[in-house]
Amino acid sequence: MTFTPSASGTANVVAHYPKDSTHDASNSTIFSITSNPRSSSTSVSCASPVVIGQPSNCTATITDTSNIGTQIPPTSTVTFESTGATGSFNATSCTISAGSCGVTFTPSTSGTTSITAVYSGDAAHSGGSSPPATVTINNAPDMTISSVAVSTNSAVVGEKITATVHVTNNGPYTANLTIEIQWGDITVTSHNETLAAGQSASYTITWDTSGYTPSTATISAVIPPQQYETHSSDNVATDGNFTLASPQTGLLSATQYPIVVGGAVIAAIIVILSAFLLLRRRKTATL
Repeated sequence: MTFTPSASGTANVVAHYPKDSTHDASNSTIFSITSNPRSSSTSVSCASPVVIGQPSNCTATITDTSNIGTQIPPTSTVTFESTGATGSFNATSCTISAGSCGVTFTPSTSGTTSITAVYSGDAAHSGGSSPPATVTINNAPDMTISSVAVSTNSAVVGEKITATVHVTNNGPYTANLTIEIQWGDITVTSHNETLAAGQSASYTITWDTSGYTPSTATISAVIPPQQYETHSSDNVATDGNFTLASPQTGLLSATQYPIVVGGAVIAAIIVILSAFLLLRRRKTATL
């Protein structure tokens, strides 16, 4: 018969002979069998590169590497350590299942960090540490709107105005961004663009004012924060107040002056004069 140890250590084996019709029972002397732990290997892999604030998934794999007997799946736990750029683990250890387990490391500074997995060992296996996995950490996305300028500070409902927005991508990657034009707390139009890392560009965006209620409010350009962007206070710029008027605003109506002096001729003169004054006012506003 054979004895197959399932854990490392010392096993004492005794042979027992039961008596028969002509012999008494007897036991052998104790024979000690020393069982060494099975060898194992530990490796770790982590997602790289990432940006500040972006979790890197790290997976440790533990393998039975002994070439003696039947392989036994390693159990127990793995702990993780980091050196280099600072950050935090969502958990410092994990429990092995089907030969592996994992945690996430979220960096708080840029640079590189080395992640090491340490296997504690179990009843059948020796423990050990993995070679380090290097994670490269880039700066987080960072968009800046340096200015926004509208073509006029007033318009009549139904007119189209333009807003020129100057944008810089300070982040490490090409950004797919959305530029929103807001009038007060209303997003009146938006524009999608792609901007390479380190590049600046100006975009002219058109707003059709048809259907909006006349009012006066601040005109702003806004870029919603990119994923993992931590510095977004400069994702907005304003260009003062913008007044949207109804088509009749500022026009004097003949019915407001029901003085009959020459009938329809005087009424027509009043309307023409009112239109001239409105045109002068709008030209002055655009200067």
